[in-house]
Amino acid sequence: MEKMPADDDDARLAIFEKYEAGREGGVQVEDWEDPNLKLYALTDRYGFMHKDRLPPTHPNQKDLELMRQRALKWNKMLGKWNGVQNAVMRRRVFKGIPDGVRLEVWKRFLNLEEIRKEGQYEAAYFAARERGLYRDIDQIDKDVRRRFREHVLFRESFGQGQQILFRILAAYTMYNTEIGYCQGMDAIAGLLMMYMSEEDAYWALCRLMSSEKYAMHGLYVSDLRKLHEMLNHHNTIRRKVLPKVNKHLEHVGFEPSLYGTKWFMEGFQEMLPFPLVLRIWDVYLYLGEPVMHAMAALLLKLFKKQMTKQSFEQLHQFTKELPGYKFDNDDVMDQLDLMLQDLNKQKLASLPRATSLQFLPTSAPPSYPQPPSEYRNLSLRREQRLTIRSLPTGVSDARTSYGSESSGSEGPRSPDSTASAPTIVPVRHNDESAAASAASASPADASLAHHGLAESQIEEAAEENAALQAATESLAEADVMKADRLDAQISVRSDTADPAEDVSPVVSPPSAQDRPSDLASPEVLSGNDDVDDTAHDVATPTASVPNGDVQHDKEQLAAANSDASLRVRVSTL
Repeated sequence: MEKMPADDDDARLAIFEKYEAGREGGVQVEDWEDPNLKLYALTDRYGFMHKDRLPPTHPNQKDLELMRQRALKWNKMLGKWNGVQNAVMRRRVFKGIPDGVRLEVWKRFLNLEEIRKEGQYEAAYFAARERGLYRDIDQIDKDVRRRFREHVLFRESFGQGQQILFRILAAYTMYNTEIGYCQGMDAIAGLLMMYMSEEDAYWALCRLMSSEKYAMHGLYVSDLRKLHEMLNHHNTIRRKVLPKVNKHLEHVGFEPSLYGTKWFMEGFQEMLPFPLVLRIWDVYLYLGEPVMHAMAALLLKLFKKQMTKQSFEQLHQFTKELPGYKFDNDDVMDQLDLMLQDLNKQKLASLPRATSLQFLPTSAPPSYPQPPSEYRNLSLRREQRLTIRSLPTGVSDARTSYGSESSGSEGPRSPDSTASAPTIVPVRHNDESAAASAASASPADASLAHHGLAESQIEEAAEENAALQAATESLAEADVMKADRLDAQISVRSDTADPAEDVSPVVSPPSAQDRPSDLASPEVLSGNDDVDDTAHDVATPTASVPNGDVQHDKEQLAAANSDASLRVRVSTL
């Protein structure tokens, strides 16, 4: 490993310290990066934020019953899991894995228990902290603060979502030193941690890179060797399967590398509706690499009318966003299945096996010693959950129902904009009632399965917030009363005081608007489900003022007001 200058050592450690401290440790962020109280009324069932408040929706009973039946079937399959692919499982995967069981199914597809090594995640992270390459850590720092900023997990700079993503990527730089870090890996890790715990997401990333089934190592290694092969293979598919589209794209000089690079390296996350992205990844984790080739070809087929009429510049912008996407997700998945079958018949579904073996790591991952005891669990919490402070009154109104997952989105990279988030009910094996309840769980709840909010807790938080607002208003009224008495008393003292005596100046009390308040910016915190009752302990300050120092009395009043903050800690599921 190359030796770094001392300056790089200091800069690398400074980045680590920011993520280890987080917002609770005093890391400062810009005002626009701090979530506000309206955040939760604007968040859809997938955890993505929108500009306008989301209207509640009501699923029809038929769709709800269908989802419940699917959840029951998956629950039974998990209870009898043998890892063997069959026609029944394939059909159910293409129909969509219910959100309540997606976490467990993904873990089974990836066979995480086979690759997991106890203690090595923490060891790899601290190895990166002590001697990782600065260029990797610096790039991770930049990418983590850009990725999924419209999602509640990653909204707050240096909040727990960004902390976890940073730790996963930093640890992986030591697990796979051939790659270290490459842009695009943050998208894959971020998607995994929306459904998995921190350590599960880390080992899932390791499996995707090193397994022959996925071999994503070749996409991110320094020479991008697999990416080049996939782009060449896509060009072959384009010529043989979509000749009319290919003729136009070749005519304007629009090469696969101009759009396929982002598609393949980020798993189609930037340009497709998130519900569809999840279903593509269901199939990808089940079948592996062929899904990427088939989906890329299918997108050209779906948009062939638009693409065959566009110039080079128009195509370049169009393939980044795929504007006007209004396809039904169920129809898209059916066509993806047909495209896979077609490619299989033409022996174009995947790269030759001999070629694919070149895309795997050339050496086994190293083992690292455990960090010193004083560093263990410094910032790693395997069961970390995101907690939310100061939820607004009435927020539960926008999170009581959800929309149909199969419905198409109106725009690129936009989740179901008419949906909102209900309570998550995790599925437990051999528990039919739990499985049925899980069918009604939203993708936002599933994506926050380890970081989520229960509806009752949101309502409780709203009540607590209303109580705090009442206490704050009472405090403001007391300020006014106190100011009147101060003016009266100082006026009396001025009239009766000796001319040689020093009279304290009149100081206007701070208004409610000028006083710092926590109500305007909920932040992400770590901890258990305890509720800090500080707000209930706030006493209305007395209006009587002794003939003492006015400024000292004002400072006491400001201190009493600053203690009036509400922290709602959300219990883990």
